Amino acid sequence: MKKMILINVITVVVLLAIGIAGFYFWNKTTSYITTDNAKVNGDQLK
Repeated sequence: MKKMILINVITVVVLLAIGIAGFYFWNKTTSYITTDNAKVNGDQLK
């Protein structure tokens, strides 16, 4: 009986962690604008 409760608790924790990670990834990819080819006009500082 204790083993079954432990398995259920671990399963819930893992699913919760996956859900939080998925929400974080979704939020980052949909809320922030990114680009791979940005150009800046101006003088470079050296």
